[in-house]
Amino acid sequence: MKENQAKAPLVSVIVPVYGVERYLRQCLDSVVGQTYENLEILVIDDGSIDRSGVIADEYARKDQRVQVIHQENAGLSAARNTGLAKATGEYIICIDSDDFLRTDMLEKLYFAMEETNSDIAVCDYCRLEGERQIPVSILPGGSNLLSGEEAFREIMADRLSSHVWNKLCRAKLYKDVRFPVGQAYEDIAATFRLFLPQICRQVCYVRESLYIYRINLSGISLGGSSRNIYDLYQSFFHRLRYAQQYYPAILPECVAPVALSSLSAYQYGLTHPQEEPFCSHLAQMEQDVRACARLMQGGKGISWAKKIQLRLVSWNAGGYRRFYRLLHKMRNLLK
Repeated sequence: MKENQAKAPLVSVIVPVYGVERYLRQCLDSVVGQTYENLEILVIDDGSIDRSGVIADEYARKDQRVQVIHQENAGLSAARNTGLAKATGEYIICIDSDDFLRTDMLEKLYFAMEETNSDIAVCDYCRLEGERQIPVSILPGGSNLLSGEEAFREIMADRLSSHVWNKLCRAKLYKDVRFPVGQAYEDIAATFRLFLPQICRQVCYVRESLYIYRINLSGISLGGSSRNIYDLYQSFFHRLRYAQQYYPAILPECVAPVALSSLSAYQYGLTHPQEEPFCSHLAQMEQDVRACARLMQGGKGISWAKKIQLRLVSWNAGGYRRFYRLLHKMRNLLK
């Protein structure tokens, strides 16, 4: 549809890069080869120690739309924030450098936004496991158009994923949004702010798998480290506190994912009390679990077993601590 792009606005594509030389060419090929051509491609080399930075520079020499920014390693969030500070496009999308896009992804998202006068376009994606692509529908059934308030409720309840890479947004939505530096699960802590009803009027949904998400076993999304468990809890609880302050009416809808992540982190802390950051924050985590239990109204989205545990912490935290530590010891003996 090149003839339709004569006056197409600039789209900024932000690509943080660290240690992905194996996948980077596939990613960048999928971006420079987009049928939507008016792009500003910002590649942020976050102190890569492999050839990723060199590969990015090769693309910048071949395509004037590619700009490479080399910085000391500061993490994914810092790299994205660098890209956001440099972006000049009217639209912005942040993608991951070990993933890749369908050739027409940006064209389809942009024209869907224009046709519906939306502020955000979201699409389905495929999980790439080895050579197998598994389609994932992010909003099964329902409408292809959501008001800002409807979309905000969906993302706060975790029914709409917080992944930033399948969302094309008007740049103005990012004005006050930055990703938390040094924290895993940064999308959960930041993406919901793009959907605030006072700035996002409407969201359109393209029911096509236009983004290919690679399952990376070394990535933070699959990591089981104590820091990641803690960061997941912190990211969800950050969202809950925001809802408590500004949108208390939606609390019953958004408490389930927060309660589950808080309980999981608290349980880990109970059995690893000497491990940071749990040894310093266990009392606060216990308070947060009890707060979630109080906020539950029916507990939709939470299994009966988890509901009982949440209630037990709320009613008798000391008893629950003793019970869970004993249960953990018994499990270890039976292994």
